[in-house]
Amino acid sequence: MADGMGCKCSAHHESDCVCDGVDWTSSTEIALRHECDSRGLEIDRLKRERQHIYDLLARIHRDGGQYTAEHGVEKSCDDAEAQVVAWLDTINGVDALIEQARIAEREACDMLQWAADQTRSRPAT
Repeated sequence: MADGMGCKCSAHHESDCVCDGVDWTSSTEIALRHECDSRGLEIDRLKRERQHIYDLLARIHRDGGQYTAEHGVEKSCDDAEAQVVAWLDTINGVDALIEQARIAEREACDMLQWAADQTRSRPAT
């Protein structure tokens, strides 16, 4: 017999009772079971998210999680943020150098084109 199910009438019939199959579980108990299930799912989701955060911190610190284990999540996050900012500054600096090189290349090509045009426009001697 399932939990909360069965004959609870005063007749105590052995079979064919009209209350057989009726769920006598209180609505409060049902609500609490539902709440526990929901919280269990939420806990599982939070555990997965925590593992993703630890994995990301380990990747940023270039270790297997030792830095976070030694210094704690808060310091690890602060230091990881500083590291990412430094990487972004480096990338932005490299991007600026690449853009400067493109500009210089265009200017050099323009100057070569101008020189070639000047050479063609001179009368032959």
